[in-house]
Amino acid sequence: MSPLLKRKVAKMTAVSPDLPTILDEDHCPVDNDDADDVPDEMRESRNCLSSYSLEENDGKCRQMTGLSWTMFLSLFTFLNQFVKRRGYISLPPRDQLFITLIKLCQNPSFFFLSHVLKMPQTTVRQIFIRWLDLMYGKISILVHWPDRECFLMIPPEMKAQFPRLTAIIDCFEIRTEYPSNLKARAKSYSNYKKWTTVKYLIACSPSGSITFLSNGWGGRASDVHIVRQSGFLSSVYHSPGDQILADRGFTLQDDFALLGVELVTPSFTKGRKQLPGREVEMSRRKSNIRIHIGK
Repeated sequence: MSPLLKRKVAKMTAVSPDLPTILDEDHCPVDNDDADDVPDEMRESRNCLSSYSLEENDGKCRQMTGLSWTMFLSLFTFLNQFVKRRGYISLPPRDQLFITLIKLCQNPSFFFLSHVLKMPQTTVRQIFIRWLDLMYGKISILVHWPDRECFLMIPPEMKAQFPRLTAIIDCFEIRTEYPSNLKARAKSYSNYKKWTTVKYLIACSPSGSITFLSNGWGGRASDVHIVRQSGFLSSVYHSPGDQILADRGFTLQDDFALLGVELVTPSFTKGRKQLPGREVEMSRRKSNIRIHIGK
């Protein structure tokens, strides 16, 4: 781990009462003051959406939250030390994190979560928002550009085809409610999703870890525009000879060439009826590796 990253980790993990990212249950709406007052039928309903219902079950936990049980428990153990418990919420802290991850992974509506948990929507929303803030404040440091030595550990199936690969990039969109402001609505409308969205550039290393995440843009912004404005085109991240893998929509070969970087994308037909067999096979290989960023 580099000295800079070590300093960042030390700063992010320091327990300080002044940090706004520390979850304070006094400021979360409380639906019940005493766990003993929760009716049996309500408790049974909550149990079906509880982390305790899939304890030690990696498969089910991964399906529900995107994390294995061991990883989920490690994440909770780390975050739980920053939770103040001066007040009381009838939903245990571990289940609060559990439903937050379910919301991120599966995106059920707040109405659905409220109905299943037998809690007011305002309570569920506040729990989600505060745990989201806590995770951003404490684990966003995990998204960082790795040291050069890390790029030497490329999986063999990738190294055989792209020996200098350092990143796979893509843009993803998150659907939003329609903004009331017409100008904001126009900027956030995505022709691809046919809805208003927020759009981000994301990069992952060949080993699969997320190494770059841009600021959010309205869904109207093109992939090319976001890359150029995100700061990703910088010698801070890239060295001459590096290879970046992307979809064919990232027509930025010249931009990356200025840094001495090769942008690898699937081939275009460019007016041809079909691609030659060799180009088809090479494009298929590129796509098979690039698709890892969507998993």
